[in-house]
Amino acid sequence: MKHNASRKRNNFMDNIKGSGGSDADIVNFQIRRNITLLFKGHLELMEDIADEHDNAMRKLMEKLPQEYRDYVELADYLNEQKFEMLRRRILGKGNDCIRNIEEELKKFEITVKK
Repeated sequence: MKHNASRKRNNFMDNIKGSGGSDADIVNFQIRRNITLLFKGHLELMEDIADEHDNAMRKLMEKLPQEYRDYVELADYLNEQKFEMLRRRILGKGNDCIRNIEEELKKFEITVKK
């Protein structure tokens, strides 16, 4: 059985979770997907920074005399609580952005080129 491009496009639209396959749903899905990728990228960057910070703190602890280690712990600004707070803020900002764009899109009549 052959499938033409139009049928594949319609099947794709019908398969979008929570949509009836309208053009506005397609645009909404794509925006949501791309914003999600953006804030996941921010989370990955933050994890990289946290790893580098932990490595730097570990190296400093290893090189300094024992009597200075308390000061190194004081300088450790990116602890687990701070990391989780920043993570929640990134997720919250991303979700706020998605909600705001979805609200704005309701003001438009959207047609996707075929």
